[in-house]
Amino acid sequence: MASQFASVTSEEITQINDDAVPENTKKATKFGLAVFKEWFPIQKEFTTPSEEMSPPEQNKCLQKFYLSATKRDGSFYNKKSLTAIRAALDRHLRSPPFSKPFSIIGDSQFNDANISLSNFLKTLSKSGQIAPTMHKQPLTKEIVAKLYEEGELVDTDSLQPHKLQQTAWFFISLFLGKRGRENQQLLKRHMLVLRETPSGEKYLEMSRERGAVLATKTHQGGLDDKEDESNGKIFQRPSSKRCPVKLIEKCRIPSAAVYSRNREVRANRLTQQDMLCGWTVEDVKNCLTFQGFKEGTALFSNELDFGPADKVSGCKASSSLEDITTKSAAIVVLIFLEVNSMQDVTVEKHLYPLAKKLTVKYRSLGKDQLSVKIAKALISQGYIEVRSPVKCVEVNFLNLNRDIVCKKKDQLKSNYPDLEEYDDNGDTDSITTAFFFNLFWWF
Repeated sequence: MASQFASVTSEEITQINDDAVPENTKKATKFGLAVFKEWFPIQKEFTTPSEEMSPPEQNKCLQKFYLSATKRDGSFYNKKSLTAIRAALDRHLRSPPFSKPFSIIGDSQFNDANISLSNFLKTLSKSGQIAPTMHKQPLTKEIVAKLYEEGELVDTDSLQPHKLQQTAWFFISLFLGKRGRENQQLLKRHMLVLRETPSGEKYLEMSRERGAVLATKTHQGGLDDKEDESNGKIFQRPSSKRCPVKLIEKCRIPSAAVYSRNREVRANRLTQQDMLCGWTVEDVKNCLTFQGFKEGTALFSNELDFGPADKVSGCKASSSLEDITTKSAAIVVLIFLEVNSMQDVTVEKHLYPLAKKLTVKYRSLGKDQLSVKIAKALISQGYIEVRSPVKCVEVNFLNLNRDIVCKKKDQLKSNYPDLEEYDDNGDTDSITTAFFFNLFWWF
């Protein structure tokens, strides 16, 4: 009979404890410990490792360290940095494998060190050697209005997809207070729910259902943690073009018309691709035509390198193979050669033989120029196929990406029947390898 209890190994317990510590906390601990270890070998008074010191000896050691710690340029750490270093040392000592039963921050055994640290910070502040902590002021209506004026935030009828996404995230962060990039990356569509008040007013809020409540820095879900009583809501403004509910709903409505490179993985995420899933084919056409190519490309790719500036400025988008950019040509060549980077491609070993076979003039051409000519030949002669990511939208040769470029191996084999078959099991004797073997044999 199967047991209702799960089997847990020591490694799994260690992993759970490690995963419970936020990544930023791990980085802060590493930084504070590094500062202490850089100072410790310089002083001569203490020889026992910090982890093995008794509390009285450690109290004296920390007292000296707090007053000696400076940056590499000789300036002093401010209050926030010094207290963060102290907290890092405390976490280091209280965590496995040391698991000290005391705290260098709160225990009376370390009063001397902490009082000296406090007085030291007062002295530095009075002398102007450190600046006070500057807290950010809350956003005002005037600042938000300025963001709209400058085009950083947009109305719901905007045709700029990356600006719509940016505005949606602004509203979510402002009204729902979800802090930290790590937490935002975990948000999914079902976590944000649309509700209605008894009077018929619509609003968005975070779902309280199982699997929809994420831990935050101040509410991590441990035994000593209190319930998160925050109750943020985003209310609708029906008569406004800046209605946050309408904008967010527009950005997260699923639509098969928009291309997604990882549809299964991204199916439920509120990522950049998915925030734009409400766009229709007509929206895409309008965006590419009237708003410029950069805005439209955000629908299909995170890459914003559009090739030579002269071509992009002269033409926002082009379906002509003659306008292919260096970047797009490099992708075509990489797909054909089945390599990951142009750094792995050499002119003499790869491009010259390929140019000869494709009857492309290659004399006195550099790597980029030759790649463009070869890419045009590969596409025009049928060795490479470029497919449109969206139905009814033409291919844009100014900014190809790997997802829409594929090698037509059948076409290659029909022209050269002596080439070996491609081995799906991963053997190295692929069509491309055999193709180059024949090139070198002939030339």
